[in-house]
Amino acid sequence: MALSRSRWSYSPLLGMSEVSFLEEGGGRVAAALALALLVLLPAAGAQLSPDVTAADLRAHVERLASDADAGRATGSPESAAAARELGELFAAAGLRPAGYQGFLQDIGWTGYDFVGAPEVAWIAADGTRTAGAFGGDFEYLGGPPRTGELEVVVVHADSEGPRPPRADAALVLVGGRRVAQKWLSDSGAPGGAGWGVLLIPSQAAYGPSRFGESRGLYRRADGGGASEPLRLLVHGRLRDALLGGQVEHVAVAVGAREPASALNVVALLPGAGTPERPELAQEAVVITAHYDHLGVLLAPEPPPAAAPPASPEAPGEAPPEPDLVFNGADDDASGCAAVLELAAAFGAQAAAGAPPARTLIFLLVTGEELGLLGTEYWLDHPAVPLERIVLNLNFEMIGRPDELAGGEGRLWLTGDERSNLGAAWRATGLPIAPDARPEQHFFERSDNMAFVQRGIVGQTLSSYDLHPQYHTVEDEVGTLDFEHMEAAVRTALRAAQLVADGTIMPAWVEGKPESRTGEGR
Repeated sequence: MALSRSRWSYSPLLGMSEVSFLEEGGGRVAAALALALLVLLPAAGAQLSPDVTAADLRAHVERLASDADAGRATGSPESAAAARELGELFAAAGLRPAGYQGFLQDIGWTGYDFVGAPEVAWIAADGTRTAGAFGGDFEYLGGPPRTGELEVVVVHADSEGPRPPRADAALVLVGGRRVAQKWLSDSGAPGGAGWGVLLIPSQAAYGPSRFGESRGLYRRADGGGASEPLRLLVHGRLRDALLGGQVEHVAVAVGAREPASALNVVALLPGAGTPERPELAQEAVVITAHYDHLGVLLAPEPPPAAAPPASPEAPGEAPPEPDLVFNGADDDASGCAAVLELAAAFGAQAAAGAPPARTLIFLLVTGEELGLLGTEYWLDHPAVPLERIVLNLNFEMIGRPDELAGGEGRLWLTGDERSNLGAAWRATGLPIAPDARPEQHFFERSDNMAFVQRGIVGQTLSSYDLHPQYHTVEDEVGTLDFEHMEAAVRTALRAAQLVADGTIMPAWVEGKPESRTGEGR
């Protein structure tokens, strides 16, 4: 789940590849489907799919949230490897690729490993050189690796006119974010393109946040245009020196190893309609979760050497290795496990001659933690026309019971009052409660929001109980309750079936939200 919704701009690099909804055709549906649907819609409380097990869910989470996956940072080699394995699981479930590179969709961003902690030093007019502290004086925000010494150019964006970018200079833009963005755009350098480095002063009250991650992310140049700058947030001594006019040059050293691509994983299960409503095959439900997380922290400075033991009978012990991996077991390996189990269940039903009435798209995205990058890219390059999507059903943090939702096995729906879904599901006896924490704005904090802002009904099922391990290295597999997850995923499967078979037509409650069809975030 994203902590904030900051926007990162990017350019599409791949053309849309549309998959026809009609390849299966409504004619395949026969009496066997009608009988299957009766079986699939038992009385409330019955178990829909005995194949959803706590053991299978644990296996999925353990695979995604192991230390070997290094926190699944967007664009990391480990994330790319996880994406390929997720595609293989979709294939094993009997789903088909959605028209990209097999099951994989490259979103046009590239990540890399830092060789070491980024380094910055600033040089005064008299030649005095001061080494900056990573995390104390500056933080990495993005952009490609760079090493060298650059002249500092300070611009007051609200008073100075535009000037051409310089690849050999480090630009300091003084003024608010919107004023700075307009100045760059007026200068023909949107986003800072063409400048060597952007040094972005923090707000006065800023204090160092998460101590720098060991992953970076940058956008590949689109076509041969101007390159993206290295972006650093400056605070502490460096901020004061820059704003005080005491810096003439900065020396930066941000080195990286071989990059890896950032990938979505997309699979499709064509709908077949029903004898009475064959047009349902042309409608789609997109079932999503994000498989990325926050990566790995750079190792802190080692502690001082331990004092020698006082005697052989009291040997000293080496300090434990620090935990540096953001495993993201709940956020959101748990949601991915749910999507994989739904894919397997619907795939098995289709293989048995009972395909869904509506087309189902299973989408595991990257870049959610960085501003819904993967979802936004997919919506710009969808597998089906957006106007045919009736629902985005998103899964986010379902690994633990939430007492405010009723405890074990129960889920809550973000934006419950905004659509007809929650009430319709509860009318069938499904234990899905409204979000009891509207002040947390969970409706706006996950991938469903990107669909909403394209005019598509999009909501998230969750059981996040505000546990303290959120966005920390302590979000480990051992903290999850897989018996709860099994019951929750069975509920989710029955809920998804009611939409997939056409029983429920998702719709916004009148006036909620004020969606803007066709607009991005």
